Amino acid sequence: MYILTIDVEDWYHLINNRYFSNPKNWYDNESRLMKNLEIITSLLEKYNQKASFFIVGWIAEKYPAIIKMLTQLDFEIGSHSYLHQTTRLLNKKAFFADTEKSIKTIEDISGKKINSYRMPAFSIDSTNKWVFDVLSDLGIKYDSSLTVINRRNKNIHPYKIKTQDGNFIKELPVSTFKYLGMNFNSGSGYFRILPLKKIIKSLEKKDYTLLYFHPRDFDSKTPISFKVSLLQNLKNQMGLKHSACKFETVLNNFKFTDIQKASLKIDWENTKDLLF
Repeated sequence: MYILTIDVEDWYHLINNRYFSNPKNWYDNESRLMKNLEIITSLLEKYNQKASFFIVGWIAEKYPAIIKMLTQLDFEIGSHSYLHQTTRLLNKKAFFADTEKSIKTIEDISGKKINSYRMPAFSIDSTNKWVFDVLSDLGIKYDSSLTVINRRNKNIHPYKIKTQDGNFIKELPVSTFKYLGMNFNSGSGYFRILPLKKIIKSLEKKDYTLLYFHPRDFDSKTPISFKVSLLQNLKNQMGLKHSACKFETVLNNFKFTDIQKASLKIDWENTKDLLF
């Protein structure tokens, strides 16, 4: 099973940066989002592929044409928060308000129920596991926020998370690429810098793969900003030149689906029920 997910945020939606973490500063930067989304959607259409698009609510409100385009192309749309702030900085009330606003904004534009969610920067750990209670209260059925870094049980297959309130969220975790004996999250910057042959080989060995990307991962003209460190600029630029070609090769060799369609193929009754 191969699942494809895209986090719809612009190149300047950087977390843990004093300047770019402030939404007031986002308006001062050129948006390259639509150009990059057109690259992604054209390739998905070319190879008849499906994907889940996790939308930042602020993006949906500012650029409703993006939501309408994805809706018209019949791609699954989920929430990626409203202001793209790390979840660890929010208390329960603030997280509820941010998530609720994101869901409502996207639903009002798309006319579709939002069932899926991904936290910015996969920002969950044992200190804020109450987020799953909030997601359940807001009607979210599927989450894809757990990675090899923050999964306590290191499970790399879908499973049900039992919330503290006794409800369940169906978790579809990000899978991994194995290279040089180490596990890397399967997508984004790791996809850009790892050799294509190793990526293909890793995908061929797995019975479950969930890839994640950002539109900027395919933008060879991503701006270099003096508001971030030299190291961060280097990380943002690495592998961009060939990433779209690598992505196309992967699409040509594997059949991808979105989270909701994948969920229909999963035997949830026989998966583990886990407290995060």
